[in-house]
Amino acid sequence: MKQSSPFKLCIICSLFLFTTTLGAQEQLGFHTDNYAGINAVWLNPAGHANSPFQWDINLAEGAFFLENNYFKLTPFRLLDLNKITFDDIVYGPDVKDPAELAPNAIIQDFVDNGRKRFANVSGHVMGPSFFVRLNETSTIGLTTAMRVAGSASGITDNLSYYPYFARPFYEAFQVNKFSLGFMTWSEVGLNYMHQVEAGDGELSIGATAKYLMGYDGAFLYNDRDFLLTKIPGDTLMANAVNFNYGYTTSNISMDAYQVSRNGSGVGFDLGFVYTVKDYDDGYTWKIGASLIDIGKIKFTKNTKEHLVNSAEPVVLATEGFQNIENPEFFESKLGYFSEQLLGDSTLSLVDDQFSMWLPGAISVQFDYSFTPNFFVNASVVQGIPFGGVGVRRGNLLAVTPRFEHRWFGAALPLSIYNWQDVRVGLAARLAFFTVGTSNLGSVFRQTTFTGSDFYFAVKINPFDLGLGGRSKGHKTNRKHKSLRGVKCYEF
Repeated sequence: MKQSSPFKLCIICSLFLFTTTLGAQEQLGFHTDNYAGINAVWLNPAGHANSPFQWDINLAEGAFFLENNYFKLTPFRLLDLNKITFDDIVYGPDVKDPAELAPNAIIQDFVDNGRKRFANVSGHVMGPSFFVRLNETSTIGLTTAMRVAGSASGITDNLSYYPYFARPFYEAFQVNKFSLGFMTWSEVGLNYMHQVEAGDGELSIGATAKYLMGYDGAFLYNDRDFLLTKIPGDTLMANAVNFNYGYTTSNISMDAYQVSRNGSGVGFDLGFVYTVKDYDDGYTWKIGASLIDIGKIKFTKNTKEHLVNSAEPVVLATEGFQNIENPEFFESKLGYFSEQLLGDSTLSLVDDQFSMWLPGAISVQFDYSFTPNFFVNASVVQGIPFGGVGVRRGNLLAVTPRFEHRWFGAALPLSIYNWQDVRVGLAARLAFFTVGTSNLGSVFRQTTFTGSDFYFAVKINPFDLGLGGRSKGHKTNRKHKSLRGVKCYEF
C-alpha cells in the first residue's frame, strides 16, 4: 500500500512537534537527587524531605518525552532531526532491498511484535517555583507549570499495520476497549511538607494542591469490545459500537496556535518519605510512596462532545476519511461519520462540555546510601486507569545509581518503560544547571527510533552550603538540633 507524501509530511511534523514540546515522563536522573530541591515534588510532594537547603528556587525546568510501539524510524537519532528532508523518508512496506537505498535514507516502518499498541507524549515547562523552611519540621512551597500530555492505550495488535493489512476480507477480528486522550493545561500548586519522629527515623508527609487551567482537550474512548470485519471497497463492518469522543474547537483551524482558556479543575499530589538516619553520614536508606496527578479538568468553552452508540451492526465507508490534509475539514468528517453510523450528521453531538482525568499514577521510591556520595535509587511508577475520558500515564520501572556532590553530580538511570525495552540514560548537574535523558541511545546512536526524551533545569539555592567533597544532600541541613536531639553539622 503506497503512502503519499502527505503521510511523510505527517511523520516529520509529528517528530518536530514532539521534540519541540517541553516536558518529560519522570526525569529520575534529576528528581531523585537530594539537591533537586523544589523540583523533587514532581515525583513525590515530600521528595525534598532530605534537601540540604533552607530554601530553593527553580527558575526554569523543561524537557520532552515521546515513546510508542506502533511506528519506528531506522536508522535515526534525535541529533539528526534538523537534517531530515522529505526525500530521506522511505516507506518501509515498499522497501524491497534495503541495500539499494541511499546512504542517508531513513526507513519509516511499523512495529510487528504481537503486543498491544501504545503511544505517550508528555511535557512540562516548570516556571518560577520555590520552597522555604518554616521551622525545624515544616516547609512550604509554590509550583507553576505549563503542561501537555497525550496517550493512546489498549489498542489491540489486530489494528497494527501488518496484521491488519494481511487479514483477508470477511474475517472478523476483535477490537478491545481503548482510550486516546490529549490535553494542554497550566497549573499552580501549593506544597506543604511536615516531618515527625517515627521509630529510628523521620517520617515526612507532603501534599500539593493544584489549581488547573485547561486550554486544549481531545479524546476518543471505546468502552466496548466489538468485532470488526474488512469488506472490499474500503469498507468496515462492526457488530456493535460505542464511541465517545470530544474536543475543544479553539485550535482546529489552520491559523497560528492561540492560547485560549477553555476549562478549569483541581488536582492534588500526596506522598510520604520515611528516612532512617545515620547522624554521622546522613541517612542509611529512605523509602517513599506517592499519588501524583490526581484530578480532572472540566472543559466548558469552545467544546463539543459526541457519542456514537449502536447495538446493531454498522457499516462504514472509509474512503471519505483518507488523506485529510486540512484540519478545517475535521468537523465535516465527523459529521460524515455520524451520518454513516447513525443516519444523521448531527445526531452524535450530545453535549457542549466534558471532563478529562489527569495522567494520574502511584509511585514507590527506595533510596540507599552506600557512601556519603554514592546512592542507588529504585523507583516504580504505575499509571492509574481511572476509566472513562482522560490521559493515561505510562508505567516505569527504574534503577538509578548516582553520585552527589554539592556542586556537581551524575546519574545513570536504567529503566523499562511500559514493561518493554530497557533504556540507559544519563543526567549531569553542575552547580545550578542540570541536563539529562533517560534514553541516551535515542539521542546519540543511529538505531531503531521509537521515542526519546530530554530535560534540563536552572535553579538557585544557598551558595554557602559546604565546599568539601562529601555530599550533604542526604544530611539534615538545619543549623540547629535535629528532631532526635542529635546536633547536626554546621555549614
